[in-house]
Parts: sequence; C-alpha cells; structure tokens
Amino acid sequence: MKRKLLFGCLVVFLFATIALDTIKKSPVEIVEAAMDKVRTGDVQRSQLKQEDIDKIRSFYQFADEEKLGRPRVEVKEVTNSGDEAQVLAAFEIIDYDHHNQIRAIYAGNLVFTLRNVFFLAWEVQGVEVKRKMEA
Repeated sequence: MKRKLLFGCLVVFLFATIALDTIKKSPVEIVEAAMDKVRTGDVQRSQLKQEDIDKIRSFYQFADEEKLGRPRVEVKEVTNSGDEAQVLAAFEIIDYDHHNQIRAIYAGNLVFTLRNVFFLAWEVQGVEVKRKMEA
C-alpha cells in the first residue's frame, strides 16, 4: 500500500513539474522567442501584431541594409508588477575597418510591454522603439 502511495505521489510530482516547465516562461524568454521568430521569418505562428513585427524586423534589416554584421542583442527585464512587465532589447553592432579598428558603433532599443494573461503565462501587448538604430 505504501509503495502505491509513494509511486502515485511521484507520478503526480513528475507530471506537475513537466506541466509547470512547459507553461512557465519568463517575460524575457517570451521576448527572445518572439524576436527569434521575426529574425528567422517564422511570423505566421507569432501572436505579435503586424506593426510590432515590422518594428522588430526594422532593427534586423538595418544591419542588412548597411551591410553590417548581425546585431548583438541583450534582453533584460526592467520592470515587473506581477500583472505587467517591460523588457528592454538593446541592439548593438560594432563596425570595424580593415585594420580591425572600430569604425562605428550602432545601437538601438526596443521596449516590449507584456501582460500576465494566466498564472505564469505572458503575452506581448506592444513594442515601442525607444531609440532607432543609429551611430
């Protein structure tokens, strides 16, 4: 009897752990996934608005249009009230000359506003350009 109870508790614990891991995504993870979908062109399965997709895409297109390398992106959560969070995505591209000296540094920022829609689930409500990509 004790073995069945122990086995049952173990199964429930394992199931709960897997379910929470699947559901629980931090605001930073949600933003990173959304930006990756835009970067790779996989926006059909994205829940972002078209205007937000265009804002994100413009940061990646800047690098292509200026014939620069892929931007380094640092994503961090800047505020979280429990119901709403803001995540900052800081883009940076360093351009080097033929002597491997820094020619220019390009930087820009996007702010993502997310809303807690269910327990540990977050949804992007909007994307704001705080600083356009520029030198």
